[in-house]
Amino acid sequence: MATVGMAEWDLKTPGTNVVCHADPFIAQHGTCLRPTDKKRGVTTDETVYVSRIEWWQYFKGHVVGKAQRGFFVFNETSKAVGYFDTEAGLQARLKQLHLDQPLTRRLTPADGWQLVWAPVMRQGLERLKKSDEYKKMSDAQRQAIEKQLEQYKEPDIRPTSRQ
Repeated sequence: MATVGMAEWDLKTPGTNVVCHADPFIAQHGTCLRPTDKKRGVTTDETVYVSRIEWWQYFKGHVVGKAQRGFFVFNETSKAVGYFDTEAGLQARLKQLHLDQPLTRRLTPADGWQLVWAPVMRQGLERLKKSDEYKKMSDAQRQAIEKQLEQYKEPDIRPTSRQ
């Protein structure tokens, strides 16, 4: 079964792989880490490096997170992935790799959706605000649009001090 278009998203990593929540991967792999398609919208490589990701964050040259199989460190250049049973094991590996400064906070699939689709939704609502139709709307309708605009703010993905 296919998902509705806005349920799907691909988010490019700093190393040009993608965190993917799109057909044909959702059913078998959930949110996953995979190579970028060579041609946008045409999947020829069905390789998946990490399946069923719960959260992830970017470090220099690496994607780090938690998936169904455990905590993971993915090297974006070599494509090697290591799994760890505990977060302590993950943290020890990060120290070995000298990955002490994350580039982002921990991200979730909800953040992935928000990072891909919020700018699109926001742009449409901003365009609506400039239209003649908007001028004819009631105050309540305009307030509802303003409330929606607040929902579609791009999330702050900067690292936090506790991660």
